[in-house]
Amino acid sequence: MKALVVGGGSIGCRHLKNLADLGVAPLGLVDIRKQTREQLRKELGTESFATLEEGLAWAPQIAVVATPSHLHIEQATTIAEHGIDLFIEKPLSHRPEGISLLIERLERRACVSLVGCNMRFHPGPAQIKKLLGEGRLGKVLFARVHTGSYLPEWIRVTAKGTTPGPGPSGDQTSTAAAAVRKRIRLHEQQPSLALELPPPTPRATRANAATPQRPP
Repeated sequence: MKALVVGGGSIGCRHLKNLADLGVAPLGLVDIRKQTREQLRKELGTESFATLEEGLAWAPQIAVVATPSHLHIEQATTIAEHGIDLFIEKPLSHRPEGISLLIERLERRACVSLVGCNMRFHPGPAQIKKLLGEGRLGKVLFARVHTGSYLPEWIRVTAKGTTPGPGPSGDQTSTAAAAVRKRIRLHEQQPSLALELPPPTPRATRANAATPQRPP
């Protein structure tokens, strides 16, 4: 089964390695950095492509979208139009525009799709939800969720200059979205909450669809 991973950052590399461990082959990678493509070709024997169009011409059967959040909808829609099953890293997008079109394309081409909200399957939150459902913790009046990640390992800033992302950085959006989803899932209702994000992290200038999220 041909599997294509779009984006060779930290998460994209993890998906490639997981697919390899599961025996999925051949593997393909779309990434704008030649060094990253060559490195993963040596490590995992991946086919390498500089653009999404080249990767789709390889005719994969499944695809993983692991690029920055603001690229997810456009890339996933293009992949869906080719009738390819796909896995999209969280969050689905940083804004609602384009989501309805993506859903329409997925349904029309009967594509299997999933957004990577992996904490829904983690035993920790699952146990908390179970305890809440059984009433063993009593009536919950307030909940505080604290979460964070070390972003410098995820974001590459080039020496040639940077450009700010569209709103909060994709990584900040992804981290915050995970916390909000966990709270909604545990309480089974829309929570009342205040969400505070730091100023947008400068993001590297991007010249193509598949952009890395960490240094090589």
